[in-house]
Amino acid sequence: MFSFYNVIGRLVRPACLTALLVTLTASSADAQVTSNIAFPDFAHARSIVLVDDGGAEVQLVGTHSYGLYRSVPGAIGKNKWTDPAGLSDPITVNDIVEINTAAFGAPAAGSRLLLGASGSGGQQTDTEATGLFYSDDKGVTWTPYVKSDFDSLAVHTVQAITQSPADNVVFLSADDGNIFISTDGGDSWIFNGRLPGGSSQTPWSLLAHPTIAGTIYAGTFGYGVYYSQDHGGQWLEFTDNSTLVPTWSSTDPWTGTGGGNYVFDLEVNPNSSNQMYAATSKGVWRFNDVTSTTGTWTRVAASDSSFVLDDAVTVVKAHPEVRSIAFDAAGTTLYMATWGFGVLTTTEFAGSVTASTGIAGLALRGAEVSVVAVSPTGAVYAGANGGLYEVVSASTTDTTPEGETPETYTLGQNYPNPFNPSTSISFDLPAQSDVHLAVFDVLGRQVAQLASGAFPAGSHSVTFDASRLPSGLYIYRLDAGGQRIARTMSLVK
Repeated sequence: MFSFYNVIGRLVRPACLTALLVTLTASSADAQVTSNIAFPDFAHARSIVLVDDGGAEVQLVGTHSYGLYRSVPGAIGKNKWTDPAGLSDPITVNDIVEINTAAFGAPAAGSRLLLGASGSGGQQTDTEATGLFYSDDKGVTWTPYVKSDFDSLAVHTVQAITQSPADNVVFLSADDGNIFISTDGGDSWIFNGRLPGGSSQTPWSLLAHPTIAGTIYAGTFGYGVYYSQDHGGQWLEFTDNSTLVPTWSSTDPWTGTGGGNYVFDLEVNPNSSNQMYAATSKGVWRFNDVTSTTGTWTRVAASDSSFVLDDAVTVVKAHPEVRSIAFDAAGTTLYMATWGFGVLTTTEFAGSVTASTGIAGLALRGAEVSVVAVSPTGAVYAGANGGLYEVVSASTTDTTPEGETPETYTLGQNYPNPFNPSTSISFDLPAQSDVHLAVFDVLGRQVAQLASGAFPAGSHSVTFDASRLPSGLYIYRLDAGGQRIARTMSLVK
């Protein structure tokens, strides 16, 4: 029901358009994503960073054991990805972060990319090698840091990297729970502290408070969340940590009563700098005010005992393992990368933080998804087996009620048609409705989501940008008010 587009590329095979239109208008089952062009196909994308390179968005995708891939703007298929220079295979990319270096005067571009890795091939032959690399040319080439950059301490694995917006200090977590910081944009590094449990509490995620300098949070693998108020020198258990690490119960392992809750990711809501979210092996949790010493963790969409995927099958396991989370720019929609349940989403943030509208399936149903990221354009990307998928396309929507309320649900012919690369699609709603407007290729695979959610009665217009898609015939479908309407359009490049 929701859209997805494998930006790695795919092979196109003949299909019967008539049969496809019958399928699209008669069935609500979601189309399945396939990845036919090697990423390589068996590589699992586990980290994503989106950078602006001369006005074009570039995706850098880190994989498990197969290094890093850099996208070529405008390219598709086999030409979509390049292999950046300077990384030693085999290598697992744990984290990629673009840091702001404008305050330090170098590099000239005003930003630097840092890549944290484990299993770097260079470490097998070079005793000075580390798990940290940097790039000053938007990820085209990479330079490794060496042990002397870390006071000759071993930094074989770099698990997480973050930068404080408050004072530009950069933090990274390395072997044995060690925390290093850089105060000069990554030119030099200082060992600043260690989590109490050492290697057992090596942070898998780091989050710097956006407005309080020196305050940083660490998500651990089975020990909940820790925090530091002195740039990582001293660490304490975060408030109500026992809620995240409860006593294990064999009778109810999926509802949060089981122990060993792993914290994979930490994020703050863009609308509230003190509201923190934790992606864990037992769902997503929210802490409303991190400055409070008496607050509690509450589960996102806690009142929903189950969630429904896009095939309309209710999944009983209510709180899946969430590997990564990301908000849209407005802070009203949270996207969740789950292990075994694809990409989920919730909009419970559009109102009271105690309201719960539940969790819904979005895309890649049943997939093991490691990471999700939101582009400034509004596009949402997910990393899974076979590469990077665009699960929500960047698009613009205008609502323009004119005259009286429409009497019926209608879907207009796109204009212009044929088009290149963008076109407008209009639709009418006689009453407020839950709307889903998506685009499919001739094989029935969803390639773009143009509208989703509640829309008021009236006439609406959506702009579809197909700059990433190849020429061909496409079908766009409106689902609203129990109605399903489909039309075709032609992209000619």
